[in-house]
Amino acid sequence: MDIVADPADPGLAEFPEEPDTNVNDGYQTDGDDTMCPLTSSATRCVDENGRTYPSHGRHEYPVPNDQSEQESQRILHRIFFLVCKQRLHLALISPGHKTLDVGTGTGEWAIDFGEQYPAESIKGTDLSPIQPEWVPPNVIFLVDDAEAKWTPDLYTFIHTRSLIRGIRDWPSIIRQAHLKPGGWIECQEPDYFPRTDDGKLSSDNSLGKFWQEVSKGFAEMGVNLNSPAQLESLMREAGVVNVKEEVFDIPVGPWHSGLRQKEIGHLWEDVLLQGLEGIALRPLCRLGWRAEDVYIFLAQIRKEYSVNKTHTRFYVVYGQKP
Repeated sequence: MDIVADPADPGLAEFPEEPDTNVNDGYQTDGDDTMCPLTSSATRCVDENGRTYPSHGRHEYPVPNDQSEQESQRILHRIFFLVCKQRLHLALISPGHKTLDVGTGTGEWAIDFGEQYPAESIKGTDLSPIQPEWVPPNVIFLVDDAEAKWTPDLYTFIHTRSLIRGIRDWPSIIRQAHLKPGGWIECQEPDYFPRTDDGKLSSDNSLGKFWQEVSKGFAEMGVNLNSPAQLESLMREAGVVNVKEEVFDIPVGPWHSGLRQKEIGHLWEDVLLQGLEGIALRPLCRLGWRAEDVYIFLAQIRKEYSVNKTHTRFYVVYGQKP
């Protein structure tokens, strides 16, 4: 869906209204004031340095929601599916009840989950209405801020993925996870900081310096990019039981000898290098960088990735409500 400028406010963009048809677009609202129908300001976007960002939500969101970012999310869905050995989840859930996909993004996970479990009722929430119009009959999408107060609905499965770039208070997210007794919560989160076989790159390395600066920019906006490594302990502290953490290494580029890892690495390199601007631009500008200097720095970083054999980590942490 194209984004067009709003003539009433040149600083905002707006998702255009679709003609009134009988097509079910998958969107609903349950009347809670934190959840917005598509006719509200939730369809509007803030334009900044040629990228658009959500205007809905309690906080400034660090990452854009435009077409380039949406394409990255679609590729990420494929990558994480392969990383998890072609499984949408690792938790041993009992399907056939209610699932919540927090921060659903472009909605691929919720749609695939709905097709895999047709008896399940799936709700996907996000700050931006960027999901497809056609969805399975058991899937709905809502515009919602995960860091606002949650509705009291009870779920048997709550799923998050790639929220590392926007969540400021993970303990609150986990505490607010309204699960039925025995229900599962699963968080699938990448750690973007590059590593070698010897460990993390130092801040003296160009790649290490880049991610140190980006982390500072995210911290300036209230977001901790190191949060994936803390999820296991946060779940235990919140009273979640049977907590398990699985950590996967994702090569950056097709340098790995294994065929499966080579495919994953090729896809991950493409989406990472394409998405670096979206990850870095707003956070670094909040540190006082000029956009032009960010672009120059990114050109250097892309070259560094091409000559370094690095990998990043992907955390899958899941557990049950007692």
